Amino acid sequence: MVSSHLQGRFESESPDEEALVLAAAKMGFELIKREKDSITLREWLTPGEPPVEREYKIMAVLAFTHVRKRMSIIVKDPEGQLLLYTKGKLWTLYTLLALLG
Repeated sequence: MVSSHLQGRFESESPDEEALVLAAAKMGFELIKREKDSITLREWLTPGEPPVEREYKIMAVLAFTHVRKRMSIIVKDPEGQLLLYTKGKLWTLYTLLALLG
């Protein structure tokens, strides 16, 4: 479920984006805030422990295009590690992974 903080304010660009946010919340990663340059999540990392709020800095967004057939985002986590997340058509992602061996 989308955070009560975001009820009525969360606007996704597509139905699959909304589905990803809802699925992540069910897995313990709740979207708290989305700003131009950051994303804040409430994360349940350890069973029995209270959740922690972590802010990820958005470093770059590679928009979906019909040529790329995917969307990617590069974020920096609170420890300074850069992470790449990609969503797109499965066959496109499988083809790219196959090229890596």
